[in-house]
Amino acid sequence: MVSDNPLDSDSWVYKDYYGPGVGGNNHSHLQKFQGKYYHIYHDHGSILLDAMKSAGVVDASAGDYRSICVNKAIVNESTATISRVTLNHEGVAQIKNLNPYELQQMETMANCSGVEYEDITNIKKNTKISTLGNDASENMQVKMKATSWINVRKVDFGTTGADRIMLRAKGTGKIDIRTSFSPKATIATIEFSSTEMEDQIIELPADKLSKFMGVKNNIYFIVTEAENFYVDAWKFLETGSTAIQTLSNSKLSNSQLYDLSGRRLTGVQQHRGIVIEQYTDENGVKHSRKVLAD
Repeated sequence: MVSDNPLDSDSWVYKDYYGPGVGGNNHSHLQKFQGKYYHIYHDHGSILLDAMKSAGVVDASAGDYRSICVNKAIVNESTATISRVTLNHEGVAQIKNLNPYELQQMETMANCSGVEYEDITNIKKNTKISTLGNDASENMQVKMKATSWINVRKVDFGTTGADRIMLRAKGTGKIDIRTSFSPKATIATIEFSSTEMEDQIIELPADKLSKFMGVKNNIYFIVTEAENFYVDAWKFLETGSTAIQTLSNSKLSNSQLYDLSGRRLTGVQQHRGIVIEQYTDENGVKHSRKVLAD
């Protein structure tokens, strides 16, 4: 239904339906993204439920598990009409390659198994996640255990390639980075340990750097060991990059400066050139970065 004056109940005109039903409800949503429209909805679990039954996660009596689906929608904005959407489980193709050198939230994924999602700021001791509702999070963290994994697709490492990965995490974990699910496709194994959420830069194996070049159809992060392991975000660093930023005049929480030898610089000391800045962001995450002070 469309209207130029939605508060006038007599102004609405019925234009037919564009999203066929899939049985029961499907909680659909029409979304414009980068100039194109998409119909987002859920079916009643034929994909998810069949996979869970095959894996033995649920028994044969289970039902009504929902699978999120996305199909293209054709919208004529000038006439306010939406063509009938064709629903299928294939969905839409990936519209661009993923940039591994930009910070990627861990909940950005094409597929996953064995992960749980928690709010990084609002969850307190003895709080049930189910009570948080839609106000739960502006920043999610992913809880991972041994055998948990996520998969991202069409990752473009470019011609320079990567030699390090930055992991924003908490707890202790060991992760295989693979180009397929098989252990034989492991191109690096990284380890992380911290008592609080923080950024750590981890070197990639020198003899594997050629594996982190070009476009990879799949990158899997597969946890092989974990203890209270939470991951918020990740990004790779290009080979040879210094990751040096200009020191900002804005005051960051608990910001402290150190010279390259690790000596803390106080406010009365003059410091020029490259220094190390440590600070805490609004989510309580500790960061360490090289900056240029002038």
